[in-house]
Amino acid sequence: MRALLIPIVLAACEPTLHQKQSLPELVRAQPLTSIRVPAVMMLPGETMTWNVIAKGFTIGRAELVVDDREIRSRFETSKLVSTFARVRHELVTVIDRGSARSASEVVEIDGETSRSQVQFVGSRYSTADRVGTVPDGNLGHTLHSALGVIRAWVHPDAHAGFLYVVHDGDVFRIDVARPIVEDLRGTKALRIDCRLRGDVQVSVTIWLRASDDRMPLRLEVGGDDVHLTAELLETET
Repeated sequence: MRALLIPIVLAACEPTLHQKQSLPELVRAQPLTSIRVPAVMMLPGETMTWNVIAKGFTIGRAELVVDDREIRSRFETSKLVSTFARVRHELVTVIDRGSARSASEVVEIDGETSRSQVQFVGSRYSTADRVGTVPDGNLGHTLHSALGVIRAWVHPDAHAGFLYVVHDGDVFRIDVARPIVEDLRGTKALRIDCRLRGDVQVSVTIWLRASDDRMPLRLEVGGDDVHLTAELLETET
């Protein structure tokens, strides 16, 4: 969720984030297998807006918009937070049913802007300075398409699995636990606990509405002394 990927990137890049101990192991009833779906569940016309919260304070808003072929997201810190540190992040993912085809992103931090692009062909990916292959012939995803895969995959009896995300030429494996049905403030939801593997391990928990639309209601990102939350503010379809 790269509008929601920005909290993950910030958490993963936060200089004070040092793992003192390993994150808890996911409960595995059987060996994890790659998660594949016939089509990414991102419905044309969807618009979602989340409040992004850190230490009890809203630090900005993230918006995600889906059209027929693209998923676009934007995150920007609030005016108050921007007086201390301004962050803007934009991502566009071109999708084709079951996977991402390409993505472009812009990241601005305190006036310094970086841009990157990635192309996907099967299990291969390429950036401006790197060509690589996702392990074992698996597909590479952006956080947009990864969210769409999880929405398409999830149901109460879904088996735990994994998928791969490509960011800035690097490949990260995300382990996805079996969904847990629970109440989220009066709404029946499916909670999915995930772990982003890399040099720094980051835990991610997603709550999807237990309805046909599988709407993302809440996201939590944590690792050591970093904890960020994104709460769904409004949605349109």
